Amino acid sequence: MAFRPDGTFVPLPAVPEGLLAEGFRRAVLGFLSGKGVVSEDLRCKLLGWRHSGFSMHNQVRVGEGDAEGRKKLAGYMLRAPMALEKMAYDAATGTVIYRSKMHLGLKRNFQLMPGAE
Repeated sequence: MAFRPDGTFVPLPAVPEGLLAEGFRRAVLGFLSGKGVVSEDLRCKLLGWRHSGFSMHNQVRVGEGDAEGRKKLAGYMLRAPMALEKMAYDAATGTVIYRSKMHLGLKRNFQLMPGAE
């Protein structure tokens, strides 16, 4: 979906999800690098990850006259990508711990990372 400069809604044909995810990943990381939030080195490392952490779902279609559908979609898009109640910041060490379900490959249910990440 897209909006014209005059605010009219235009439904668009589906774009392959993998293509969307990769484009979004590159745009977000480029934006963060350009703003100095992540270093260029970190951006390159993240682009090299096999599992990028980005995904797309475009199977839900919103029709041109579906105002309620647009409202629901906007609400979904505004949700936080990570549950803040699962995160804790340790100011003494500058690290963040994120707790989640057990990761079968890592055999743990948490991730430690520097606060800046």
